[in-house]
Amino acid sequence: MRESIKYPVTRHLEDDDNLFENRDGTLIPGQEAKAKEIASSLYCEVINHDVPIMVFISSPKKRAVETAALVSNELRPRLEDTRIILSTDESLRDQNQGEIILPKDYKPGDHFDGLSIAGKIFQKETFNDEAPSQDNITYRFGDPLKQADGSYKYPELREYFSSSGESYKDVMVRLLKGLRSVSKSIERFENKKVLPVIFTHSQVKQIYIDLETIAKQYAAGEIKYEKGTLGRKCWEMYKTRKVLNLETSTVDYLSVNELLNSDIINFLNSEIEYLEKL
Repeated sequence: MRESIKYPVTRHLEDDDNLFENRDGTLIPGQEAKAKEIASSLYCEVINHDVPIMVFISSPKKRAVETAALVSNELRPRLEDTRIILSTDESLRDQNQGEIILPKDYKPGDHFDGLSIAGKIFQKETFNDEAPSQDNITYRFGDPLKQADGSYKYPELREYFSSSGESYKDVMVRLLKGLRSVSKSIERFENKKVLPVIFTHSQVKQIYIDLETIAKQYAAGEIKYEKGTLGRKCWEMYKTRKVLNLETSTVDYLSVNELLNSDIINFLNSEIEYLEKL
């Protein structure tokens, strides 16, 4: 495996956040400059590593697919000898946030209180920072949580959601399985000098970056793998970045050697097995 090759991962460009379409809106016009910035970063990677084929792997959501297409259009005239293939991968989509009950006067792009309220509840239920042992990564986004006596822990969510979405566990299982799938293609990608480029969403990108850090620490012997702890570790790393205002760049490059070696894949398999039993 080439020591220097890394897989680029980037968040989609800004979209109109159309809740009528289950948060699957199209890109806001006028973002060509941002697309050129991403394209320039990828251009350097291709030139530096003599890449004949790029595979743009995006979330199936419109905003990610359209971002990949926009960046591809910027790159193709500059890389006439490099083939660019566009594809989608279900594992890269954003968290399903359930079925939303919209107010009658809602217009695409309007702020929706229900999502803000549900987001705060989701964070509190999933990661209990005051008592981490009580983390509930199976809590589903927007769930009012019906209790044994028939009452609801979060009755306010009933007016905003007709059904709940995915849990953090669901997201982690999907992402870890996606990484495992990519690991099976590494040798083929390396032999043919294929460069995969990932277009996804903020949460997914953050988790990928956190997992790479965890993999580096594991490989260096700085931490030991404890089953069922990856979610909490990713959350702690995200909080630290947020407090220090360490935003991720437009394009981040994930180390393939460290993130997808056999030892890391083994503990990802163990984590998937653990999560699926919850």
